[in-house]
Amino acid sequence: MSFFNYFTDSERGAVNDAANLKNRVFGSFGPALARLHVHPDAISYAGLAMLTGVVIWFMAHPFRTVFMLVLYVAVDGLDGAYARYLNRPSQSGAFTDIVVDQLGMVVMALGFIQYRMVDGQIGAYYIMIYLIMITFSVIQNAQGIPMQYIFRSKYILYGIYALWAFTRINLAPVLIPLFSIIMTVSVAQSFLRLKTGIYWKYDFPVHQARDQELRAHGGSPARFWPSLNVIIPGMVVLLLAFIGAYTQVISMAERANVRPQWKESPLPFLEVKERPRALTAWKDGWLVTAYNPLNRFTRVYYLDRGLALRGRFRVPWALHRDHGACAGDGRLYIADRFSRYVFEIDVDESLKSGIAALDQSFDTTLNAPVGCAIVESGGKRAMLVSEYMNLHQTILVDYKKAFESGTAQGAIMGWYRNGGFSRGIASDGHAAFEMNSSLWRDLIYAIDLDSALDDNYIRTGITAKIAAPRWNCRDLAVSNGVIALVDGETRKLYLSDLPPSLQ
Repeated sequence: MSFFNYFTDSERGAVNDAANLKNRVFGSFGPALARLHVHPDAISYAGLAMLTGVVIWFMAHPFRTVFMLVLYVAVDGLDGAYARYLNRPSQSGAFTDIVVDQLGMVVMALGFIQYRMVDGQIGAYYIMIYLIMITFSVIQNAQGIPMQYIFRSKYILYGIYALWAFTRINLAPVLIPLFSIIMTVSVAQSFLRLKTGIYWKYDFPVHQARDQELRAHGGSPARFWPSLNVIIPGMVVLLLAFIGAYTQVISMAERANVRPQWKESPLPFLEVKERPRALTAWKDGWLVTAYNPLNRFTRVYYLDRGLALRGRFRVPWALHRDHGACAGDGRLYIADRFSRYVFEIDVDESLKSGIAALDQSFDTTLNAPVGCAIVESGGKRAMLVSEYMNLHQTILVDYKKAFESGTAQGAIMGWYRNGGFSRGIASDGHAAFEMNSSLWRDLIYAIDLDSALDDNYIRTGITAKIAAPRWNCRDLAVSNGVIALVDGETRKLYLSDLPPSLQ
């Protein structure tokens, strides 16, 4: 077997059986290809070319993409069978085959990232750790170092796409992070095996001879503390994490100094699978947005102060489940994490027709906007847009100018670094209230906006830390001295009076 392979000893029997099956299935193509003087590498390159169809049709024509994937996998099996038919299997051919084989995974994973079917950072990590795993496996085989079991998720990735193509069920956000964790463990094991194997094969004989020579001349070999291999890099990571993510670390560790009495109210009008995601004050009541994971559409409900349903309308385009809302000038504004846009909706017209009347939109220039709020700043109405992680910024935008140009670029009036885990933002006048959701608790920061914007730092402007009713709530709104939040798990609305000092 070629040393350009990534199979463990326990897998090689199955690999040989698969190769024999491919020989029987594709063997009939051998004579015809030989008469045409086709080189086995040409078949590999033809399979690689089929990935062009995957790139072109990934989102526009999923069925065509699945067909191209099937052809790609079939051709991937043909090149090796043809080389064996010619009795010309080669190391260079095996190298070509393994490169073409892994590029299919890379193209598919990039498609998931490009069309935001999986978080970009997670998708990028998946590609990286998969390629490292394959590279380590090839090196272990080439060096004759025993291999442990490795987890191959390439064909499962193709299956995830095929499932989405036929059912629109996207399992990538769940399975790709899981696969990444499993492969990380595999890579760590491979690294240790490689390092140990290379040391005993190449380094140990040389070091042993040098140490003997050193002792013969009255010297003493150098001694090392193996535990420092873990302690030193661990300290560096902790130091850099604290310096580089100081705001996030502090935000996760601090406690509330204001604990209001929350009243919870169910939202019985929601459909079975709908989950409330965003909230804003509207006239004499509230607007609540609810996301349906089955059809990926959002519905907006209008509630009066008594929380009785007054009307509803459907948003006919897909919003991400993470989005925030605010209202002003007779309009509803929705900041959507998926598209990175803020959308303007005519609420009255939408309630009449039952369908959202989209007026205009602008690109926030943020990677993950999850909240928005209308504020007064410098005697001018502006919009705060908060971002989850990434640059963890909250920007102040001249939203009328942004709507005119279609982008916040050139319309940003100021910004500050938020707590990193923003889940929504609201305003009742000049003060702003931004919710930060850490790993185990939520805090609502009351913010003096001028101070935060002057120093570009949320912590400078924090005037109070308000305890949320429960962990992982979504979005918030403030109106007439009342603060409100929604929760997607309990499907409830939480209300409380603001302390007089914050009104």
